[in-house]
Amino acid sequence: MKNLIDKCEETIRAKFFCIPNLLENCKVEEFDGFQVTKSPYLTSMFNISWLNKVNPIYLESSLKKLINYFSPNPFSLWLGPNSFPLDCNDILTTLGFTQEANETGMIIDLNYSNIRECFGDVNKVTDISEVIYFIEVLESYDSFVRVSSQ
Repeated sequence: MKNLIDKCEETIRAKFFCIPNLLENCKVEEFDGFQVTKSPYLTSMFNISWLNKVNPIYLESSLKKLINYFSPNPFSLWLGPNSFPLDCNDILTTLGFTQEANETGMIIDLNYSNIRECFGDVNKVTDISEVIYFIEVLESYDSFVRVSSQ
């Protein structure tokens, strides 16, 4: 059985790639030790990288390739507790990365919980009007969510 940290990390990673994986102009793939999704949008919300496992010796080189891969669009780089190489902060800072947010992992076993009691109605977005509403919510966080570089 996986430990709690593994489960939290899997949950957070799945969250980051869930929406981009559903968009027509995004695809989730592996790139030089990272799980990535690249979109034409000028936002780090849909241009995402997750460090899977990279040998610390090659971390700086891999990060430089990642920067070129996403250029000229901004992107987010996420590091989980199982993939975070020790002492990589200097490399990240040198390459121009800044820490914008921490994601705290939470898990809930929906098989043993009443989700409606906890969260109210949780619905899957199924049509264009719901997508537009969701984008409007996102725009308050990131004004470039609709802007494409193409």
